[in-house]
This record gives sequence, structure tokens and C-alpha cells, in this order.
Amino acid sequence: MQPASTMQPPRVNALAHEKSPYLLQHQHNPVDWLPWGPPAFEKAARENKPIFLSIGYATCHWCHVMAHESFEDRQVADFLNNHFVAIKVDREENADVDRTYMDVCTALTGSGGWPLSCFLAPDGKPFFAGTYFPRENFLEICRRIHALWSRERERVLETAQSIIQNVIGEPLDTSRAQPARQPSGAINEALRVKVEHLHLCADQLREAYDPHWGGFNRGRGPKFPTPHQMQFLLRHFVRNPGDHEGEGISDLAMTEKTLYYMRQGGIFDRIGAGLHRYATERRWRIPHFEKMLYDQALVSVLLLEALQATQDPIHEAAVRSLLGYVCAVLLDPVTGAFAAAEDADSEGQEGMFYLWSRRQVLDACLLATPPVRRMVVVGGPGAQQNQDRLEEYQWHPEEASHPRARDAMAPQTPPPPPPTATLLAAELPETHDLLADVGISAAQAAELFCRFYQISATDPAPQPTHHTQKGEELLEGRVPFTDPHKANNLVAFSQALAEAHRSAPPPPSGPPSVDSGSAAAVPRNQPDLSVLPALTPEKLERVFRWVRARLQACREARPRPLKDDKVIACWNGFVIAALAKAAQVLDDPGYAAAGARAADFIFERMVRPAEGSEPLLLSRRYRDGQVALAGFSEDYAAMVWGCTELYEATFEPRWLDRARQLQEAMITRLWNDQVGSFRFNDPQGGGQPALGLQLPHYGGEDGALPAANSVAALNLARLGLLLAEPRYRAMAVRLVSRQSDELTELPIAMTAMMCAADALLSPELEITLTIPPETMDAAKPILRAVFRDNFLPFFSLHVLNGEKPEDL
Repeated sequence: MQPASTMQPPRVNALAHEKSPYLLQHQHNPVDWLPWGPPAFEKAARENKPIFLSIGYATCHWCHVMAHESFEDRQVADFLNNHFVAIKVDREENADVDRTYMDVCTALTGSGGWPLSCFLAPDGKPFFAGTYFPRENFLEICRRIHALWSRERERVLETAQSIIQNVIGEPLDTSRAQPARQPSGAINEALRVKVEHLHLCADQLREAYDPHWGGFNRGRGPKFPTPHQMQFLLRHFVRNPGDHEGEGISDLAMTEKTLYYMRQGGIFDRIGAGLHRYATERRWRIPHFEKMLYDQALVSVLLLEALQATQDPIHEAAVRSLLGYVCAVLLDPVTGAFAAAEDADSEGQEGMFYLWSRRQVLDACLLATPPVRRMVVVGGPGAQQNQDRLEEYQWHPEEASHPRARDAMAPQTPPPPPPTATLLAAELPETHDLLADVGISAAQAAELFCRFYQISATDPAPQPTHHTQKGEELLEGRVPFTDPHKANNLVAFSQALAEAHRSAPPPPSGPPSVDSGSAAAVPRNQPDLSVLPALTPEKLERVFRWVRARLQACREARPRPLKDDKVIACWNGFVIAALAKAAQVLDDPGYAAAGARAADFIFERMVRPAEGSEPLLLSRRYRDGQVALAGFSEDYAAMVWGCTELYEATFEPRWLDRARQLQEAMITRLWNDQVGSFRFNDPQGGGQPALGLQLPHYGGEDGALPAANSVAALNLARLGLLLAEPRYRAMAVRLVSRQSDELTELPIAMTAMMCAADALLSPELEITLTIPPETMDAAKPILRAVFRDNFLPFFSLHVLNGEKPEDL
């Protein structure tokens, strides 16, 4: 081993100077990566080399796999360095680049995903695309492309041109969007989507519905939450409350059953709260384990609307759980903004942080003293990572939000930098007090828990096997003796225990007692229920809560997945909207305070005010003191939504004014009046050069997230009422009508846009109240009750503070 004084610093490439956590993950690769920018394209043109473009994100499992297999391999790196210019892109930052080349991949291969692997001509035109490739396949592809480039370059360039002309099917457009202060087609343009098309959308969702496990993939996996599909169904239910009632496939029944199975499956983190990105199979059982900020936000909004529509308290418990996780884990306590995601991987494997074997559950329950948790804080203020929280943010219907989360929601001054490493002891329920009161041992508590959650050391791990280690399983609330959609699981489990005791043969005389301190005392292979204590549902819940607390403490001692702490304007806009809506529906102003603090940060650090003829500019990303990239249409749309929700949660005029400012900037920068739509990117925003293949992206298909134009159409319809601005409503009509061919034939692909169509087809319902300032505080709880007790998706409440509406 070399002495410390002679050791060479680790090799770094050009990514070491970037701020993106994803790019920084690759700074020590032997590949000579360059970030997306002029130097990379200049190098490719100067050396006349093709470009290898790799696009991914920091919390992507398969991105990590390809990095370990290929990009850390010296042979692969040498070949790339000698024959290609390698460019690495964070899809969450350069969303326009990702969208363009993902369109190419999907057109060429029929599917897409990450990591996205594209080979380009030096000018950025693509000629080959795919996703993850194993090392040997990837190296062979690189060799063949190098050979083709060396011997048949003209043929490769012709292929690239053919892809642009024939596969993409859109003209290149590097021009700036045309501003339109008064959109043409004017105020009286008729909406080309009718009520019968809303019914068609609901029917298509019914056809795609999985009647066994919920979701809308026609009984196949993978399954994404896609909350906008169920938000449309809730709106259609308001319009047609008796449609298919009693058949199990009504709009409300499909929504409720899907939410039920999502909650009961592995996609929900049963120990530490939060929602994983998607399930890999139809039962919602096995997730891809990354946790994205946008999923927590958008599913929270869906749950709040489901609560309004049904008044079922389980939805309140669920949304408090999700927002508790967001405020306890993803919130930066210094800035008030929210981090982008938590990784799927830890200890080099996907899901290791979340999985449990039966032995691990037993060991956690038999620990004589609580484990010590370690809190590690990396960096100074605003750069906290891998923080192991003491607080529990679990799923309990009767619980309110957690103390840590509630503290985070209160306005606060930035705290001093925390210590670099602090050891903290966990506070857990006293074993003997709780279990003695219930009358069972710790070993029996563990066995009850494993039976309820179907954790068995002898069963094979769930498939696909790369998600789990043998004998380790996710926690699920699905047990074989419940009616999944009609019975309470704890009640059914309690009844099954009691029935097993009634029907069991009498035990032999002198049975051995169960020793609470002996692991061997627990029956090993799914014992008959009659050997387990029969407890009431209330006692079972107390026992399970105790077990979950033990597991939480033990899990926090594990290496935690990476937190991608960059601030994305769009995703923060979504969570601001969710927090503000939670304040309305749950009558809890603390949520609005958390949303307002995040919005204030974005306006202070990520918005450049309008100057002269130059409109306001919203930036895409903030990290470690640096703001970068001009905002995309989804950033503007999400922040307009967030500010509008904050206005209706607080009735503070500044939020409506900020919503209007952002909406006007979005129109000026991104509206194309000839097309009648917002383009995705602003090619001249912030002086960024146009590089690579430039497509304007006016499309509106919804994916895991609602399309920017769908959110914008909803915003414009809503602001048209709140601001008495008919121009906004006219633009909403044009946005929806532009997609009329798709919306009238395959509306299931654009359910968020169908929500906008539904709003435009519904009667305009707005109430404007003028309330004197001295009575505003007393009036707010009464006004919030309107939102808490009713699902009124087409209703706007406009409150003027005092007698000067012109102040708005």
C-alpha cells in the first residue's frame, strides 16, 4: 500500500465540475465524459467522431447497473475514448434533450427507458438508439458502429437524415415561440371535444381496468400510479354518479379499488412511508424502489380528491403519510425547497434498504435494547444528505402528521450547520410495558407480524429475483383470508386467529411455554394459526405498530439510499400544489406554510424578474447555490398550479399575482399562436445555444406525469375565472381543441387533458367574496370547510381582502 503522502488522487473527468448528482456519480469513470454543451459538439466536429449519448438520472437502478458493467470497465472506456465523443446527460435537468432522443428510441425500437443509449452524428442527428445493454452487447455495438463510421460514413449520415424525415415526422424548429398576447381564433372559438368524448374516455379506462388488482394496464405489469387517470374518473363520477353502479366497474369503484391495492402492495413503503416509483407486476407487489418527489405530490392530490369525494378517512391517513415523508426526508430545512428523489439502490443492490427476512424481523423484535441510529450530514447548509431520521412516518389511519414533519411546515429561520456526525439513540416503545399489557412475547409479536405480512423464510423471493435476496420480502398488507375490497385486514386476521383456536384440537398436556427471549421458540415454517395468540384487531394494531417501530429503528441503521438533492422547479410546483390542497381539504394551515416557504425560495432564487421587454424567466434547477437552465413549459405550468392552490388555501393576493406573472411569462416565452399550443422548451431562454437535434414538442400525451399542456389548459381555465380574463379561457379552449383528433379517438392516452376538457364543458361556478381584513382570520376556517367536505372540481372561490379588488 502506498504511503498517504504518495497516493495519487482519484482520476476525474470533465463531469467533476458539474452540479448534477447524476453526472457527479460518473466523474471517476475511466470514460472521458463531457456534459451536454458546445465543447462536446465542437470536439466531435473537430475530430470527426460519432457521439455516444448516455441519458439517465441519479436514482435509476438500471443506470447504475450499466455504469458498473460498462462505464467503469477499462476496456469499454478505452474503446469509447478512442472512437467516440461520450456525452452524459441528466434527464431531469436537460428534459428537452431527453424527450427528443427518447422519441427517437421509441420510434426505432417500439419502447424506451433509462439509461437511454444513443449514437449520433457530430451534429447531433441520431442513427442508432436503445436503452440498457449488457457489457458484451454494448461493446459489440460500439465496435460495429465504429466500423460502419470508418467504412460507410455516408450511409450512416443518410440513416440519420432518414430518421429525422421519416421516423420523427416533425420539422426541425430552432426558432423562438411566437408571443401572443391576444391569441387568434379568439374568444368565441368552439371547443371541439364534447361530453360524449368524456364518456368514451371513461369507457376506455373501463376496458383497460384490471378487475382483480386495480390499475389500467389491462391486467399486465408494470403498473404506474398515473394519478391523472383516476382524477379523470372522479370528475366523470361527479358528472355521472350512477354510471355502472353496482357492477364493480363504476368510476368511483375503479378508483377506490386501485388505490386500495396500491396502498396494500409493496409500492407503498410500509415502514418509513413514501411511494416507490412503480410496480413491476400487476399486483403492485414488487416495486422499482426509487422514490420520486413528483409521485408523492401527484398521488397526494389524488388522495385528497378521493377523500373529498368519499369522506373515507383512509385517504386522509394515506396523504398524511406521504406528505409526512416528503416533509421529513425530502425537505431541505435550510431553503424550504424539496429534493428530487431517493435512490433505488443501496449497498450496490436495488431495494436492499427496504427488504426483510423472517429472521431479521425476529431479531429486531428480540433486541434487548434499541439500536443506535447514526445521523450523517454531508456538507454545509442546504447540502444535507443521507440523514437517518428518528421520527416514524408510518401508515396509521388514526395518526396525524409526524412531529418532525409538522415542525418543518412551520415558518423558520435557517438553522446553523448541523454537526458532521452525531450519534442519537432511538426512542422506541418499552417492550415489556406494551407486550405485557397485550399478553404476548416479543417472539410471538414477530410471528404474528410475519404471518400478517406473509413474510416466510421458506418461500422463494418474489420475482424478478434482482429485486430481492432469498428469504427477504417486502411488507404487504394482503393476507389470504380477507375479502380484499370489503373487509378490514386486521379484523379478518383477528377473526381467522379466533376461528383457528376454536377449531384446533386440544393441546397435549404439559406443552412447552414460549420464551420471549428465545429465537428457537418461534415455529419456523408458517405455523398453524392456532399456535399463535388470538388478539382483537385493536391489540393487533398496537402490536404491529410496536413491531414497525422496531423495524424502523433497525432499518435506519442500514446504509440509506442516495438522496438526489437538486431542486427541480416543476416537481416543487407539484408538491406546493399538494401541500396547499392538503391545507384546504384537511383544514391544516401548516401544510400551506410549507408550500409557501418552498414557493418563496423558488421566487427568490430561481426566478429572474421581468426587465423591460424581457419577460420573467423561471429556471429549471437549483443545487448547491447554483441556478441553471431555462425553465420548460412543465416548470411554468406546475408553478402556476402551485401558486393558484396556495391562493385558494390562504386567500393571500400575492399568490394569485405570482400565478399571473408566471402564466404571462409562459405565454410570452413558449406560446406558439400558429400552432395553438405551448412548446416544451425555450431555445433562447437564458442565452442557451441550440445543440443537437432540436424538436419543439407541442404534443400533449400524458405519461407518468401529466403533460405540460394538460396542466396549462387546466391552469388557464381556472385563472380565466379567478382573474376574469377571457383570453386565458380562449387559450385553454385552443389547447384542448388542438388535440381533438386524439381526444375524440383515444382519450385514454390524455386523461389529464380530458380533465381540462371536462372543466371547459362544465358550468362556470365561481363565488367572489369581499371580507374585511379584521374578520379574514375568523372566516378562513369556514371557507376551507367548503373544500374539506365537498368534491367540487369546477368550483373557484375568490376572496378579496377588504374593499379594493384592484389591489389584485
